[in-house]
Amino acid sequence: MSRQNPQREKQVKRPKREVIIVIVDGYSDKTLLEVSLSEFFAHKFGDDIIVRFALLKCDDGNYGGDITSLYGSTPEKIEMLINTKIIFPELGNNDISTPESENEKKIYAKEVSKIIHIIDTDGVFIQDEKVVAFEPGGERPIDGHILYFEDHIATDDVDGIRERNARKRANIKKLMEFHQEGFPIRKYVLTENRGNKATTKSNVVPYSLFFFSINMDHFTSNALNIEGGKKALAQKFIRIHGDGYADLRKFIEENDPQLSAMSYEESWEYIMKDCNSLKRHTNLGRLFDSF
Repeated sequence: MSRQNPQREKQVKRPKREVIIVIVDGYSDKTLLEVSLSEFFAHKFGDDIIVRFALLKCDDGNYGGDITSLYGSTPEKIEMLINTKIIFPELGNNDISTPESENEKKIYAKEVSKIIHIIDTDGVFIQDEKVVAFEPGGERPIDGHILYFEDHIATDDVDGIRERNARKRANIKKLMEFHQEGFPIRKYVLTENRGNKATTKSNVVPYSLFFFSINMDHFTSNALNIEGGKKALAQKFIRIHGDGYADLRKFIEENDPQLSAMSYEESWEYIMKDCNSLKRHTNLGRLFDSF
């Protein structure tokens, strides 16, 4: 009777898992979207799909922010920044002390099968002359330096906002290329002389970019300028409208029938024209028809 190889007995083939990463700007976005989008992906791909919501890891260790308008981000760096500041911090954010839940087990870059990236337009597609200084004695934000209107942006830093808009537009254009070509997930290390250098072969996965205009809170609450309490607003939305993906889809279709009737490509063409990026729109409804 032959004996089995002890080494072979120890080799347990790890089952292949699928991980979808959803990139959002802040915790209020995660609060509002996490249940509905997780439910949607489970409906499409089965209950064993793992959905991870990822946020930008800031230099101070906190999470949240817009990678497309981040100071220092450029089309040449945006892929590296998404990998180093969003994807790999999320992959490393694993609690393996309580392995009862599959979502709590360590996940790997090669298991990521899709990236869904949801951003705010912040009105960045308007012409530079539509960014104007606050009027003397006119309306100003309580906390901040920018006010949005349906046909212009008012600010105390005109040059800075125009520069932000240009930076974000350029980065969005680059991200749209990933929608066509796929996004390369790969690890980078900081080297002394060459900056961030890719160290691994990339895992190229489907990537889709969606938007809220001006931002998610504008679309869900129909208020242009919200100073605080965004997470509370997200929780209120869920209480009123529900947290299922059918609830979210219904709300989008009822409140933005114009873009709901457009294709994904048409919605992006529309939001980039004139002052449309200052108006209340989203193309997130197209996500539900993408798979």
